[in-house]
Amino acid sequence: MITWRSLDFRSFDEVAADVAALAAGPYARYGQWDLATTCDHLAKTFESGLENKPVKFPLLVRLVAPIFGPLIFRRVLKTRRFPTGVKAPPSLVPENGCDCGEAVARLNGAMARAASFEGPLSKHPIFGRATVEEWKDAMLIHCSHHLSFLQPGEANVTQPSR
Repeated sequence: MITWRSLDFRSFDEVAADVAALAAGPYARYGQWDLATTCDHLAKTFESGLENKPVKFPLLVRLVAPIFGPLIFRRVLKTRRFPTGVKAPPSLVPENGCDCGEAVARLNGAMARAASFEGPLSKHPIFGRATVEEWKDAMLIHCSHHLSFLQPGEANVTQPSR
């Protein structure tokens, strides 16, 4: 049984094509979020960077972030993998029952804005400073991470996440 896909998106067009294929269905869900909630979360993360929206993390995370955050960020960029099991801060948690078509359109709009985005970027509360190109790459890695839990062409079932 396949529980997730190995994805490594290198362009926002690749992400959009994968999302379109998943939206055409059917797909199996092997994590907590379906396509709508995944797209809602991803759109929120893009928007927070594009619009320099502050994201608040728990105090303990903020205290250790200056030491470990930049190291984790470099590792994410090098390995092209996000750690699993990390809870999203409340402002980035997807809306329950959001409309899939609206969430897909919002993600596609955010990716179109990101493709031509030249900055400036605020300092990330966990990862620290990043170039615009590093931020774009991190967004592609983030999309690969979350969309890997959705398997196209299978019955729509829910399995435990990895």
